[in-house]
Formats: sequence, C-alpha cells, structure tokens
Amino acid sequence: MREGRYDAAYHCIRSALRHKRTEWRLWENYAVASYESGRADDCMQAMHELLRTLLPEHALISLFEPSFLAFFLVEA
Repeated sequence: MREGRYDAAYHCIRSALRHKRTEWRLWENYAVASYESGRADDCMQAMHELLRTLLPEHALISLFEPSFLAFFLVEA
C-alpha cells in the first residue's frame, strides 16, 4: 500500500481475512485499501469488524443505544 497500489492490496488483504478474521491489523488495512480503491461498502464493513474485534461486546452495544445516538443528533 505504500506505493499506492490499493486495488492489489485490497485483493491480498481480502484473501488473508479468509484465514484470520480476528486480526485487527488486517481489518484496519482492509478499511484503508477499500476506501482508497473506492469500495465504500467494504470500508464500512471493515470498520464495523475492526470495532467488533477491538471492543468488548458490551461496549459496542452501548455505542448504539438510543441515548448515546441522541447525544450526537442533538450536538450536530
């Protein structure tokens, strides 16, 4: 990815994720490669999986509680 070959990196990382889905570094790189190669849906999926991998389940659920989301809607 250093050379700007995001499309090739996207395919390589996608293949690696088939074997090691719990590796957060792969999800992070997959999000970047997806974003830079214009694959917004895959980038969003990667960000979701990255959060799911890094955060405990109860913390992730609290991010999506109505009171938490309402805070951002009011502040925006």
